[in-house]
Amino acid sequence: MRWAALAAALVLTTVAAAPANASRGGEHWRTSYCARGTVTLTAADEGHRVCVRHGARVHVVLQVDPTVYPYPEQWWTAVVVSGRGLTPDLGGPRPMPARGVTLAYFKAIGHGRATLSSTRSPCPPNPTGPACHVLVRWSATVVVG
Repeated sequence: MRWAALAAALVLTTVAAAPANASRGGEHWRTSYCARGTVTLTAADEGHRVCVRHGARVHVVLQVDPTVYPYPEQWWTAVVVSGRGLTPDLGGPRPMPARGVTLAYFKAIGHGRATLSSTRSPCPPNPTGPACHVLVRWSATVVVG
């Protein structure tokens, strides 16, 4: 199983670090390296950039350990998409997320660049005391080539 995870990480790294030979919107990508099927992004992909082809699907799975962060206020917020190229993928049944897991599904609909983002607070809620102003931010860039 470790080899499968390593192979998947190498493929994702290869896609993210593809050398340049095609240009769209200021981004340079070798479109033959853009992923076709489904790309899954996790919290470990913070700050990463991936390239997908038109029609590809992008799944986001952000999770925290609910024994360490038991309050929903400490979990990742709904994933927000900004930019062009991706749209929410509303087709088909979706699994019910486990406690501490935030799921999001997108489909590549046209050339462009989109940013996916979410935030969470590591602090437990404190209704009677001072507020915690710490936010952990997650974002990844998806280039549709």
